[in-house]
Amino acid sequence: LGLTELAEAELSIAQQLDPQDARILDSLGWVLAQQGRSEEADQVYRRALAIKPDAVGTYYNLVANKKFQPDDSDIAMIEALREREAEFTQDEKVWLHFALAKVYHDCGDYDRAFAELQQANGMKQAQVQFSARSQQQLTDQLMQVMDAGFARRYAGAGHAAEGPIFVLGMARSGTTLVESLLCRHPQISGIGEVPYIHNLAQGCCQRVGSDLPYPQFLGDLTPALCGQLGEEYIALTRQFGINTSHVVDKTPGNFMFIGFILALLPNAHIIHCMRNPLDNCLSIYQQFFSNAMGYAYDQRNIGEYYVQYRRLMDHWQQVYPDRVLDVVYEDVVADSEAALRRMIDYCGLDWDDRCLEASDEAVKIRTASVWQARQPVYQSSVQRWRHYEKHLAPLLETLRPVLAEGEYYKGTSD
Repeated sequence: LGLTELAEAELSIAQQLDPQDARILDSLGWVLAQQGRSEEADQVYRRALAIKPDAVGTYYNLVANKKFQPDDSDIAMIEALREREAEFTQDEKVWLHFALAKVYHDCGDYDRAFAELQQANGMKQAQVQFSARSQQQLTDQLMQVMDAGFARRYAGAGHAAEGPIFVLGMARSGTTLVESLLCRHPQISGIGEVPYIHNLAQGCCQRVGSDLPYPQFLGDLTPALCGQLGEEYIALTRQFGINTSHVVDKTPGNFMFIGFILALLPNAHIIHCMRNPLDNCLSIYQQFFSNAMGYAYDQRNIGEYYVQYRRLMDHWQQVYPDRVLDVVYEDVVADSEAALRRMIDYCGLDWDDRCLEASDEAVKIRTASVWQARQPVYQSSVQRWRHYEKHLAPLLETLRPVLAEGEYYKGTSD
């Protein structure tokens, strides 16, 4: 639920009851990191490691919480774990290699970083499943079911709330940055990544009496049910105790549900985060995700998923013209004020100069992007792919249909 303050309080009590439990300290450090309290999180992680020096997961969290320089004394400590790799579980090995990849990337040693990425992703790839053909078939179904006729049929149905803002797109496309900027406005709050739309869609088939999976049953939706589902979504967001008029749901994968969202919440605001496809896909390859993102550990799979994502987003733009605001990551980091003014206007709100004041309390960042989101808006992630270009042949080949669009993306072409 993102209730990090409550989690901190409970973990603090648990830690007092059992001060030698390194797992409690690791969890407490993670919660502090989610609140942007990086220095405190670092101290807690080190306390955990003092109790359990071989806790690879804690080392991974420690690495994710800071930026490294070549003379950082922690590097030798982390590298020493590699000598004991045979003792670790498969998950611990994956954590270790992802951690080393970030360390070497921070230090500018890109060849060593990529070697670690290949090991980490190769191990993780063996644990997950992904079918490019199945992803294409799902995209075909989404486009067939939620076509222009679907948009006309459910126009005006659903709940009339004007407050929902959906920030979506590929993982690592800048959704966390966009959420953090939006939440500087006094009338906007964020609830992070939540499964509400996904769960409503998956559970809806039973309510229409269908045995078909999403999206095939959507033709059986009624306007009344759309309104009920929209109200249920609003009720779910209210449990955060938010008193602002607008609420940001920044679940990237909601790009699969835009037609469904607009049937339930016809006045919702959809902000689509875009990024140079090579930077975006590389950033996914550099990140340890859950098993649910089965495509994330192989260059070709990432590229295939990205191509289908682009197909679907082009479809939504055609079916719902002027309803989806494209926001390009490179534009945001080049001029965050201009980008934010455009987003605030799109959301139907008046500009407030407090939007120019960065505030850690504006939103609690609860994603893999937490460390980056706490930094000033920065350019260092733009054209990151060029550091690894010689290693990215499978990705470049798979993305060829998208890269042919050229100037649509920033920083792809020479």
